[in-house]
Amino acid sequence: MEVITGLHVKNPTVYNEQNPIPVNEQLPEGILYMIQLGAFSTPKAPAVFKGMYPISAIKKEDSKVTKYFAGKFYRQQEAEKSLNVAKSKGFKDAYIVAFNNGQIIPINNAVKLESKNPVEKKYISVVTEVEEKESIKDPQIVYVIKLVLDMNNQGLMEQVKSKVPD
Repeated sequence: MEVITGLHVKNPTVYNEQNPIPVNEQLPEGILYMIQLGAFSTPKAPAVFKGMYPISAIKKEDSKVTKYFAGKFYRQQEAEKSLNVAKSKGFKDAYIVAFNNGQIIPINNAVKLESKNPVEKKYISVVTEVEEKESIKDPQIVYVIKLVLDMNNQGLMEQVKSKVPD
């Protein structure tokens, strides 16, 4: 399962009718943190989230309430760093929620489990903000690269290095 980690901002948003915000998606095994943006009684349009991604929604079958989350993080510390991004986008009451095997658990339990079972893969978690503009006087090509890598896999490391310009 491919998981986009971190919290990113892209304008225009990556979500639309062909690429809707996922509802009740399967979360990866183990500890995962996400930033809860709010709980709403009506579905929200992607524009409400001001370009943040990944966005996830959870809606229980017997409920009218949909909870929206931004970002995915394997470490609580990384989620904390991105919390201000969500707040700066107008979600002043946003907070971090912890999941274990897809189920919400208390943050303190997640932190204990995280310390007992540290993430084996080294990864880079970044906050990026990309804005596409139609007319730019001085055009440049900008790359944002985000990787989850097993640093011991030399073959994979060589492939990655060959794709990145000097």
